[in-house]
Amino acid sequence: MNGQQFAAVLDEALTNPLLRGLDIACVRNLPEDESWWSPHTHRTLEIYLYPGAFGSERLRSMDGRGRCLVERTAARLAGAHEARLLPAPPVPLRVGEWLMEGGYSLMSFGSVLFVARSPLLCGASLLFGAGAVAGGRVLYAAMWQRAGSLRGVGATIPSTPVAIAV
Repeated sequence: MNGQQFAAVLDEALTNPLLRGLDIACVRNLPEDESWWSPHTHRTLEIYLYPGAFGSERLRSMDGRGRCLVERTAARLAGAHEARLLPAPPVPLRVGEWLMEGGYSLMSFGSVLFVARSPLLCGASLLFGAGAVAGGRVLYAAMWQRAGSLRGVGATIPSTPVAIAV
């Protein structure tokens, strides 16, 4: 299960609409090898969020109960003992973050400004904003991999238990 699939499953499991729609960059399980399924291993799930309004900014504005609910739900879904919501580490080039922020701004402000004037301009601002967000994500992910700050983070969660002889 990759990060996007995990985000979709987490959204379905959460009932509070204010906690849904987190912008998950990747999911990392600790330990990262087959010992994940060992009975005496403490399993931890690290969920890294993209920068922006639906990622690390929402993480800062979340209260303790909401954050705890998201972490407990994520841990239960992954079969972990605990989960942690973390902002994605910074990358040397921040162009991807700027594109994502600009795209979110264009989608929100452009649609408000143009909704009364022209539905075509409103749709265009939403379309270009979504394109800028998608382009920013791609650029941010590419820089993340290039910088190696999370090299080895495979954005995967073990889907089947591994038999371990005891």
